[in-house]
Amino acid sequence: MVKTGILRTFGEALRSWLATRLSNRFAGFAAGMGLAMLLQSSTAASLLVASLQAGGLVSTAAALAAVLGADLGSALAARILTLNISSLIPILLIAGTFLFLRRMEKREGQFGRMLLGFAFVLLALQSIMASTEPMRDSPIILETLAHLPEHPFLAAAVGIACAVLFFSSLAVVAVTAAATASGLLPASAALWVVLGANFGSALLAAAATAGASKAARKAPLGNFFFRVGGFAAGAAVLYFIPAAGSVFASLGDPADGVILFHVVYNTVIGAVGLSFIHPAAALIDRLVPVSIQTDDFETHLLSKENLLSSSSALVQVRHENARTAELFRKHWDALTPLIYENPPMGELLAFKERRKLLDRRCRTVSKALNIIIRDDLSEEAVIEWQSLSAVSDALLFSLEVTNDIVDLLRKKKIRRSLFFSAQGAQELEQEHHVVSAHLELLAQILSTSDPQEINALRSSLLSGEAASSSDAAELVSRHMERVDKGSALSIETSALHLDLLLLFRRVDSILAHGARSFAVS
Repeated sequence: MVKTGILRTFGEALRSWLATRLSNRFAGFAAGMGLAMLLQSSTAASLLVASLQAGGLVSTAAALAAVLGADLGSALAARILTLNISSLIPILLIAGTFLFLRRMEKREGQFGRMLLGFAFVLLALQSIMASTEPMRDSPIILETLAHLPEHPFLAAAVGIACAVLFFSSLAVVAVTAAATASGLLPASAALWVVLGANFGSALLAAAATAGASKAARKAPLGNFFFRVGGFAAGAAVLYFIPAAGSVFASLGDPADGVILFHVVYNTVIGAVGLSFIHPAAALIDRLVPVSIQTDDFETHLLSKENLLSSSSALVQVRHENARTAELFRKHWDALTPLIYENPPMGELLAFKERRKLLDRRCRTVSKALNIIIRDDLSEEAVIEWQSLSAVSDALLFSLEVTNDIVDLLRKKKIRRSLFFSAQGAQELEQEHHVVSAHLELLAQILSTSDPQEINALRSSLLSGEAASSSDAAELVSRHMERVDKGSALSIETSALHLDLLLLFRRVDSILAHGARSFAVS
C-alpha cells in the first residue's frame, strides 16, 4: 500500500525527479537511499532505477550507485519501523482513512493510502511481537531455534529463502528483530538470518530483471556481484571472528543489535561499492554490452545538432510522432477494462500520468516544428512540415478527448458503481477497437517513407473511419431499442453510453483528419 500510494501520488514526477538526480555516484547513492526509504523496499527501488537505465536516462555507474543506496535506505527504513512509535498508529489510521475515503480519486487520497500502509506495517510488527509470546513456551520450537547458532549457514539460507518469498528483505529483518526481542531467536543466529536476507534481496532484484532488456539488467547484476562479495566477507567475519558478532548480540536490546548489524553491514558495502563504482560499472558494461537508445526525447529532439539540418530534423519529428502514436495506442487500449469494470479510483491516476507524458511529447514536437519552420524550407519540406504538424495536433486533440472519456467514466460509471449491459459493453468495445486499429495505422504511416505504402495505409484508415461513421446511427438505434424494452442496465447508463459513442467517433475523426494531411501522390 505504501509503494502504490507513493507511485500514484508522485507518478511520472517521481521518475523524472529520479532521472535528474542520478547524475553522479554520490547523488545517485543518496537518491536511491531516499527512494528505498519511501518505498520501504530496496527491490522496488532497484526495479525503478533499472527502468530508467533501460531508457538510457542514467549511466551504469549512477544506476549502480543508486541501487547500493537503496540497500542502505531499506536498512534505515527497518530501523525507523522497529522504533517504539506505536503512538503514531492511531494518528496514521485516522488521517489515512480520512484522506483516502474523502479524496480517493485524488492524489491526497493516494497519500492517505500511503499513511494507512505505514500504520498497517506498525500494527503487523506489534502483532508479530504478541504472537510470538506463546511460542516461547514451546519446548520443541525453543530447542529447534536454540540449535540454529550451531548451523549458521542454515540460518543464512533461511534468510535468503524468506527474502525471496516475502519479496522484501526489510520484512525479514523486521520479523527477525521482533523474534529476537521476544527471546524466540538467539541473537547470534539472527545475524546470520539478516546476512542471508540481504543476499536474498539482491538475488531477487537480479531475478526480477532477468527477462528485461540488457540495459535494465546491468544495475541489479552489478549489485548482485557486490552482494556476493559482501555476503562472503560478512560470513567470514561472523564465522571466524565470533567476537565481532558478539558486539551486536551483547547490546541491551537484542532487536537493536539485529537492526544495527543490518545498517552497518549495508553502510560498509555501500562505502566499498562507491569506491569501486567505476571499475565495477566498466566490468558490467563489458559483460552486458548494449547500445542504449535514449528515451529522453525532449533533449534529443530539441538539441542544436538535430535542428541544424531541416531535413534531418523533420525525420526526427516524424519518428517521434510515430512513437507518440504507438504510446497513445497503448494508452487507449488500457481504457478497455473501464468499459467492463469499476477499478479503484486510485488506478485512474495512472491514466493521468500517462496522459501527461503523451501531452509533453506532443508539445515538444510542436516546439521543434516551430523552430524548423523558421528555416528556408523547400516546397517538399513544407509539405512534410504541414503533414507532421497536422498529425501532432491531431494526437494532442485526441489525447484531450481521451481525458474527457476517462473523466466521464469516473463520474458517471465508476463512482456510481454502474455497469453497461452485455450488448452495450460489447458495442462500446467494438468502437473502441476501431479507434485502436486506426491509431496503429497512423503509427505505420509515420513509420514508413514509401509513398505507395503510405497511400495504402491512408486509404485503409479513411475508409475504416467512413464505415464506422456510417454505422454510428445503427449503434444508437440498437441502444435505444434496449432502452425501450426496459433493460435496467441500458436505462441507467443510457446518457453515458451515447456520450461515449460520440467521443469515440470524435477521436476517430480527429485521427482521420491527421491522416488526410498526407497528400496522395
